[in-house]
Amino acid sequence: MLSSPRLNVLGVPFDAVSLESAVGRLEQACEGHEQLFCVTPNPEICLIAHHDRRYLETLRSAQLSFADGFGILWVGRYLAGKRTFLRWIWTLLTPWWTKHSSPFPERVTGTDVMQSFCDRYRSRKIFLLGASPDVNERLFRGLKHDGVNVVGHFSGDESVSMETQICSMINTSGAEVLFVAFGAPKQEFWIARNFSALTTVRVAIGVGGAFDFLVGKKRRAPRWMRSLGLEWIFRLLIEPRRIGRILRATIVFPWTVLLRGKKM
Repeated sequence: MLSSPRLNVLGVPFDAVSLESAVGRLEQACEGHEQLFCVTPNPEICLIAHHDRRYLETLRSAQLSFADGFGILWVGRYLAGKRTFLRWIWTLLTPWWTKHSSPFPERVTGTDVMQSFCDRYRSRKIFLLGASPDVNERLFRGLKHDGVNVVGHFSGDESVSMETQICSMINTSGAEVLFVAFGAPKQEFWIARNFSALTTVRVAIGVGGAFDFLVGKKRRAPRWMRSLGLEWIFRLLIEPRRIGRILRATIVFPWTVLLRGKKM
């Protein structure tokens, strides 16, 4: 059983775990008789939950919550010391120290969890739900080609009207692990509503844009940029239309942490 400290960020709990231990925990659930609802919040998701009580409670209901975003590592570092304005500024200006002094060992993104699990436990029965029909089909074929036991896939959508059909497809497939790529907060709401109806699924996890990254539709920032918290620069350069989301993660989120820091 994975035992890890939990940290609270704007009300959202996070497990301070490495990618390796996180993936091992998913496999442990597959071997046992428990169901794990897993989430991978980032700064933007924390801000959404900060203003949406229903979404916050949904995230809190998950058994595992992974730090998907350098901003979460940063806030762990900031909250671990004196919560002063000067220290807030200092921690923001020295991102290279964050990965060494944060209570979170590393980022654990939905993309990395999915890729690592599929590489390591190829025999597990996997179902792919979400993304566009083209991306969903390409990922299915790619994983099957690599020897991963994908027992079902469906693009579908998160609407309530399709839930019975989708749950039936998943149950018929005998899937043990369900990766859901509807995007936040839709994927977390969908899992929370339907997990009890998925009779064979041991692990359900929302992975956001992981399908797009894994088939190469979207490019990931170089590893060195991700490790230094500079992924936002890469995203801004290749997807300038995301500037609103980037500003929320890089400016609104740190500012909100400063204002709420003493209450966390």
